[in-house]
Amino acid sequence: MREANQISHDAIVTDCSNGQARLSLMSVEDCHHCHLKSLCKLEDDPTLSVASRDLHVGDMVKIYLRPSQAFAASFLAYLLPSLLIIGILVIGTGYGLSDVKLGSIALLSLIPYYTLIALTRKRVKNLIDLQVKKL
Repeated sequence: MREANQISHDAIVTDCSNGQARLSLMSVEDCHHCHLKSLCKLEDDPTLSVASRDLHVGDMVKIYLRPSQAFAASFLAYLLPSLLIIGILVIGTGYGLSDVKLGSIALLSLIPYYTLIALTRKRVKNLIDLQVKKL
């Protein structure tokens, strides 16, 4: 595994149940130097859950993610919904809709978007594959 081309974080396993391991990131202070920090949001919630049967509470692990996968996650979570809202606002303005209607339609358009993301959760998880390695 080439670690130089990957984003990595040290973490500790805080809980294991039903094949899921809850990890608490330990090196969030390194995020201040990362060029993806504005998209990542690990500083806000430094915990995540991964599927694993061979991890135990207290294990030290390293989490790896390729930069292309980080971009894909950011694109789906932030950029695409923003483009959807902006597109609706621009098109609605061209049709002369009122600001209240435009704002409502733009915000309501996020409901089917995030519903679709939730329904295709397995495909999204395959796209964004965190690799966990015991230290």
